[in-house]
Amino acid sequence: MAVDRGDVDRIDGVIHLHEMVAELIQLTNQIFGWNFLFSSVQMILYFLCFTKLQLESGVFEWQRSAFMIVWTAYNMIQTVAVAAMCEKVNDEGTKTITIAYKTLARYINIAYIRERLFIFAQQSTALYPQFSAVGFFNVDFAMLFTFINLITTYVIVVIQFSNNVH
Repeated sequence: MAVDRGDVDRIDGVIHLHEMVAELIQLTNQIFGWNFLFSSVQMILYFLCFTKLQLESGVFEWQRSAFMIVWTAYNMIQTVAVAAMCEKVNDEGTKTITIAYKTLARYINIAYIRERLFIFAQQSTALYPQFSAVGFFNVDFAMLFTFINLITTYVIVVIQFSNNVH
């Protein structure tokens, strides 16, 4: 198989683009990681505190409850949107790794391209695009299920304790 200069240029271009995307993700994590962490913690704590106060007071106030439901829905929609975008980037990163190894198998007999593709496949595995909240947790759909699990568990415990008190 003859080496086409266009193939080499395209491979080098993809490698360069992947490096730029990985750098952008790191930069995004540095800029928005703390913001996302504090926003997530604030949302969870606010919901948990409101639930505890509502259950302890024994009085169901429609205005406060309506505000809480709207506020929680608004924040959850934002969180789902961010998680969906981050999950999509993660999926594309997985596809990139698969494509790199498949292309490597195609050019196995051409030393220069094989070498570049092998390095790219290794780099794309090592520089896997992952958004995180300052390394505390990854921003993806699994994070949403963790939040829901946390809130549900807390609400159940508070309900059990409030039933024992009364």
